[in-house]
Amino acid sequence: MARNVKGRILTALLLLIAGGWLSTASAASTQPIACSWMNANTAPAPYNFIYADSDTAAAYYETYLSVVPGASVTLKGQYPQARYFSYFIYEGVTSILAHAVDYQIAPDAGSQSPFVSAQNVVSESAGTVNTYTLTITFSAQPASPAPNTLYVDPSVAGSSVLIVYRVYNSFTSNLLGGVPLPAFSGTSANPFTCGFWAFGINVLPPLVNYLDNASATWQIPVAAEPRFALAYKTQNVVSVIENEDNQFAYTNNSLANHDMILVRFKAPTYATEPGAAQPVNVRHWSVCQSSLTSTHMWGCTEDSAATVDANGFVNIVVSKTQVTAPGFNWLLYGPSTLQTGELIYRQQLPAANFAGSFANVPSGQNPTEVIGAYFPLATYCSNSVFTANSGSGIDPAVTFAACTGS
Repeated sequence: MARNVKGRILTALLLLIAGGWLSTASAASTQPIACSWMNANTAPAPYNFIYADSDTAAAYYETYLSVVPGASVTLKGQYPQARYFSYFIYEGVTSILAHAVDYQIAPDAGSQSPFVSAQNVVSESAGTVNTYTLTITFSAQPASPAPNTLYVDPSVAGSSVLIVYRVYNSFTSNLLGGVPLPAFSGTSANPFTCGFWAFGINVLPPLVNYLDNASATWQIPVAAEPRFALAYKTQNVVSVIENEDNQFAYTNNSLANHDMILVRFKAPTYATEPGAAQPVNVRHWSVCQSSLTSTHMWGCTEDSAATVDANGFVNIVVSKTQVTAPGFNWLLYGPSTLQTGELIYRQQLPAANFAGSFANVPSGQNPTEVIGAYFPLATYCSNSVFTANSGSGIDPAVTFAACTGS
């Protein structure tokens, strides 16, 4: 996720820690590498991806791998029963060195990929095993890259790289989509060092708790009214473990002087949505609320779980206590001590012909003039105005208008 300020302190600390808490294994040719993935959904703070503006629809696994110039590492995996998966290779946690997404990864001989295009996903039958092989090569990318190969230039990679494996919207009770984690093997006699971020560091969680409540100290500006902007269009930003397959709109917010925030936008169709025309608009969408300073994610409204009104709009109430009203989804703002939050709206792999894609907005132009109602609007509202203008038979558009004018 793109950032101006947030994440810099955590990023620096993680970069200092990452290199020294690893396990070493010698990788003979085509031999397995002892390389464990860390489940970043369940890891302790701040290594848990809840501190990376994460998405509740996603499973995140990560590991560090040493850079051995000229050598290769092979990942053998099974296509998950899920809506999306990808591999990203980072320098530290800020620079993307290589990236492969599901539909770009060709299957092994005798297997089939359920990811037929950037938007369309074919649900696999239970028990079906379809495999793929992905190679990471530590050399500059040639003019004619080999298939299923990610090239990492050692001259820009440093001594180690971070590999993040993401799986979104599992079709099974297993977050990994009912398949094992990909396994590493080496294609060089050179020794590789592989392992995940350290556990047992007790100094950083208190820092994270401080950051959650530090916005007043940092004097981070919050507009009088929440206004979404396109994150990928901003300048002079720091990207922390960014997923380039997602496009973002965001708005800073604070409930220091307000009861709630309302968000409203036209809902895109999404992959595997029942009854949706093909191709769909996006692979996945969500709206999540995070702490602006620490990037702690407090909750998300996900496409498949969202209530959509009769006119095809998503309406969200963001507040510190639960609000129930017909046609509205509720999203937790955060703890009562949270000074400044941030709403993040994701569009994952938007279709080229999707009229509401954030990618259609030229830099510097008002998004609502280009993509219309697909761009999210937000406003603060009081409990009294919301209660008086919502309920059975009342269009959420009327509620939103009343709050905008209050």
